Amino acid sequence: IWDRPIGGTQASGIVIRGLSGGERKRLALACALAMKPQILFLDEITSGLDSENAILVTRVLKKACLELNTTVVLIVHQPGIEVFESFDRIIMLSKGRCFYNNPLSKVPEFYEKHLQKELPERHLIASDLIYEATNRKFDADEDGNMDIKFIEEFEVTETIPMKITHRRPGNAFAKFRVILIRNLTNHYLRNLTNLASRSMIYLFTSAITGLIFWDAGSVLTSNNVASDELLSVIGAAVFMEQNAFLLPFAQVSTFFYDKKVFASEKALGLYSPWMYALAQFILESWVLSLTTPVQAGIYTSMISLWNPALSRSISFLQTLSFFLASGLMGNGIVLFFSMICFSSDLAFLCSSSYVVCSFAASGAYVTFDNMQPWIRWLQWISPMKYALQMFTMCIFSGSDLEEAAIDQRGFDTPGTISANLGVLLAMCCFFSCMT
Repeated sequence: IWDRPIGGTQASGIVIRGLSGGERKRLALACALAMKPQILFLDEITSGLDSENAILVTRVLKKACLELNTTVVLIVHQPGIEVFESFDRIIMLSKGRCFYNNPLSKVPEFYEKHLQKELPERHLIASDLIYEATNRKFDADEDGNMDIKFIEEFEVTETIPMKITHRRPGNAFAKFRVILIRNLTNHYLRNLTNLASRSMIYLFTSAITGLIFWDAGSVLTSNNVASDELLSVIGAAVFMEQNAFLLPFAQVSTFFYDKKVFASEKALGLYSPWMYALAQFILESWVLSLTTPVQAGIYTSMISLWNPALSRSISFLQTLSFFLASGLMGNGIVLFFSMICFSSDLAFLCSSSYVVCSFAASGAYVTFDNMQPWIRWLQWISPMKYALQMFTMCIFSGSDLEEAAIDQRGFDTPGTISANLGVLLAMCCFFSCMT
């Protein structure tokens, strides 16, 4: 077991074969006992186990009771004699009522005084008690209540004092810290294959895009630029924006798998939803901070996307801020639709439809003046519009092509890079809050 994977469904949705159901139960029990709990509740821990392993599990639990001073509450349905005799106290329920609630040593007295029959052979006691609890008819009073007074006559003669330490519920910062560390561990550190593949895809698509649009931005330093050369630069900007928004769609399966955990914990009131959204926002920002500098470096160097009116360092930082904001926006869209849709296929369909419609309304393919007035308003709710405007300003602002690339295409509202960046981050926060 030590060298074998646990198995199950990873956060990426891949199913890995590993331990069997019985082996997972024993592993879960070992993890629980390693915490040295004061009270341990186990529901059908022996179900699905063969006789040998069922006896082994009960012996381990008995040892924990004696050596660790742990109280074990164990639910079983059809115990064998070895399992049955390992209990100190037995509580039997039948038809919603308590049939027996006493130490194991008082079973013979129960048979003699209340069942009024001889004690069965040792290996038949457990099954006979179950039979009596199932088939014995109790006398009912006028209100229809069954007479079970005989059960109350047996009292607990010995008790083991327990010292229970009361813990205060954690504050908001402690809860947020737990969520952040857990998501970092489960989604990234324990899923290095997915993280590495995601990084390689980002870099590979950046390199391919750089080769396709090789040196297209060299026209920025020319005095006379043809319209097709200007469209090549804008086309490169649009394609890079598409990459920034669409590549996060690879995380749909991860977000959708985590939805089950988030929904169950939210229903229990363990933490506020904003803690989960903020933790995911920080973690995605961390991942993007690892890939976007290299991605921006590949784009700017291979396509020559340097603003001639600015220094190369400032031009690079502006391009880097565009990729960071666009990547966060894409992750916010994917996370939002993954949470509100009931299947990963529907989440992918809805999020991709939203992105496609936003691209259509961004002004990248049809200028705003050529759109119908009744549909033109969609530009204001399109995050791609603000991302494209931001990137266009990064490249053309202050140069001789500013009027042709920005003003004539209507990419001047909002009119600054920081304003467009602020709108993008605000829309990303909105999607996170809606999640």
